[in-house]
Amino acid sequence: MITTGNPCPICRDEYLVLHYTNIDLLKQFIHPETGEIFDTRIIHVCQKKLIELEVAIEKAKFYGLLKYQVPFRKYDYSEYYPDLKEM
Repeated sequence: MITTGNPCPICRDEYLVLHYTNIDLLKQFIHPETGEIFDTRIIHVCQKKLIELEVAIEKAKFYGLLKYQVPFRKYDYSEYYPDLKEM
């Protein structure tokens, strides 16, 4: 492992493993209101660990371990069904 003057916080601890079941660790890198990953300038994570972090977060969301908001979409069916103008 090449050490630099300012290693990322995940690379610094050799026993820390990014895994999708480690929800408490993943929540530290997710914005609580938007559910998006913080910018790398804020969390200071290297590019290699950022990719691993994105994969772990998406996998945790897929398995239902992390909550996330899905926007509600309202569709206009009037052009498909002209008889339903009141919807």
